[in-house]
Amino acid sequence: SQSGTGNLYIQQNTNDADMVFQCDDGSGGTSIYMMLDGSESRISTKVNNRFDDNVKLELGTSGDLDLLHDGSNSYIHHNGAGSLFMKADTGDINIINYTNDRDIVLSSDNGSGGTTAYLTLDGSVGYMIASKAIRALDSVNFQLGASADFTMQHNGVNTILQNYTGNLEITQEADDGDIVFKSDDGSGGTT
Repeated sequence: SQSGTGNLYIQQNTNDADMVFQCDDGSGGTSIYMMLDGSESRISTKVNNRFDDNVKLELGTSGDLDLLHDGSNSYIHHNGAGSLFMKADTGDINIINYTNDRDIVLSSDNGSGGTTAYLTLDGSVGYMIASKAIRALDSVNFQLGASADFTMQHNGVNTILQNYTGNLEITQEADDGDIVFKSDDGSGGTT
């Protein structure tokens, strides 16, 4: 049907009934592609949706959050007020980049009106790169080893290093380098 002027309405007036959109399923039958669920007051999509390159999926009244693939890279943009949260009520949240030798980059405001990378999971080198300081709050352990074999923390008063497995070895590998222990000199400096 066509509407030459004004709005075009497609309406289902039966209480708690649905509006169902079906199409060929590629195997000689038909399948539900999308359903406007009247009893649940939601749209249920039964097949994949594809957004072409540079076409955003926008969420929020003002497009506060968008997902975009530009043909080369994928982006999650948070453009609105407040913070970006991801929540799962069932199972895990997995963020995966399957492209060989490419990265996952977590960027945020840089405090000067732009953005900067804070943490990069670098797929080409095989490790994480922290481009900004990492701060563990008081009494939060920084743990090394599969069983937290070595921990470091500041408890609000003291800094504590603890080794729970094997020897604690300190090795200086730099040629002509030293190991220097400094402490308060009793006069407001260190020595």
